[in-house]
Amino acid sequence: MSTCSTFNRITLEAAGFDVLAAENGDAAMRIATSRHVDVAVLDVMMTTPTEGFHLARAMRQDDRTKTIPLLMLTSVNAEYEAQAPRSASRTGTGTTSGCRSIASSTNR
Repeated sequence: MSTCSTFNRITLEAAGFDVLAAENGDAAMRIATSRHVDVAVLDVMMTTPTEGFHLARAMRQDDRTKTIPLLMLTSVNAEYEAQAPRSASRTGTGTTSGCRSIASSTNR
């Protein structure tokens, strides 16, 4: 589990959430359609650079998940950015630091 995922988990659990983590969009969708989810925190870049956006779109189109609030986040690896050609940095291309999608539900 990445530092980012660990930080997100600790923060959400401290706020009283049960955290369910998924490594990709398919796993996240299975969680979201089979469990009560109060909020979904999605990384934009999961196994592909746009998988989080595809997951968000799929969740909005599914009657079982369309009302779940979505929080999109991502982080670009600072080491990659430092080594990337200046043109890549200006266009916003890069790799993630390992944040993955997290679906959270409260203990209420």
